[in-house]
Amino acid sequence: PLALTERVRGLVLDTLPDDVGLESIARRLRMSGRTLRRRLEAEGTTHSEVVDGVRISLARKLLREEGLSPDEVSYRVGFAQSTGFHRAFKRWTGRTPAEYRRRTEE
Repeated sequence: PLALTERVRGLVLDTLPDDVGLESIARRLRMSGRTLRRRLEAEGTTHSEVVDGVRISLARKLLREEGLSPDEVSYRVGFAQSTGFHRAFKRWTGRTPAEYRRRTEE
């Protein structure tokens, strides 16, 4: 069977930009938030780590391939405000979305 982490990753990817909170994902998996948290921990990860991983992967792909503005990428990866996305992207990669795009276009 597919590891729970992979199932959560797939649900997050399918659900973005809508609610990918722990309780929302747990409901889709027909389990409690507490059970989801415990089972992810048993696999060595957390809900937040899975969501961040999906967001950074998708953001990189969209910035590289889609020609979308950083604000549109921000929305598509589930950030309500682009400033939060810019801060998170810089924390994840050490670069702003615009810097990342320029480097990948070189």
